[in-house]
Amino acid sequence: MQASTNISWYQAAVPAIAGLVGVLVGGWITTRNQKIERHHRRVREQLEGFYSVLLGMRSQIRAKSEVRVKLRNIAQRIQQEEFRQAQDNPQLRQNLSIRGPELQKLIDYDDRQLQEELVPQYREMLAHVTKNMWLAEPSTLEHYRTLVEFVEVWNRGLDKSIPSEVGFQLDHDENKLYPFYEDVRFQFNRLQGELAEANVLSRLARWARASIGRFQKGKARNPGESAGGSQSEQSP
Repeated sequence: MQASTNISWYQAAVPAIAGLVGVLVGGWITTRNQKIERHHRRVREQLEGFYSVLLGMRSQIRAKSEVRVKLRNIAQRIQQEEFRQAQDNPQLRQNLSIRGPELQKLIDYDDRQLQEELVPQYREMLAHVTKNMWLAEPSTLEHYRTLVEFVEVWNRGLDKSIPSEVGFQLDHDENKLYPFYEDVRFQFNRLQGELAEANVLSRLARWARASIGRFQKGKARNPGESAGGSQSEQSP
């Protein structure tokens, strides 16, 4: 009789303990999953609303600048070769004078592109950082003053409000923005990695939560299954 009582108590206690553990684990997983989802949203906001936009602007500026340099280098090589061949050929020298305006169009286009496209894009980049500072990492904001100075010097230069003597001493060059560009690229890659990791963890958390839910539902549908089975086995 004593043995039967002990077995009955054990059979009743095990499902209760299992259910309690399931509730505790489920609560921990839910809390953990909520933290992951909040971090997931923050990372996505930073990627979509800040770093991907800056990286896109930087990539477009760089691509256009590379095209400009490429075309100018080709034109310079052609011009140098034509000058070399024209030294002893009057007809070629005459052709060079005709081709001069054609080469000037290349320079004129570059100047217009700088004023109408590239500098406005730098301004847009600065405005984007200023408006969305809440999405920026501290390391990115360390370069804010450099970006402001770079854009401001261009604004004053295009307005012809900087004396030439002052301009020569400014050392105004896009190289100063390279640390900023590198940080934007680094943060973009890092956040992409975190977003991918967060997606995996979120799926695992949902799977674990669903598994515990199925276990608890099974116990609720068959609360006396274990006890009934054991009692049947003890019957003569």
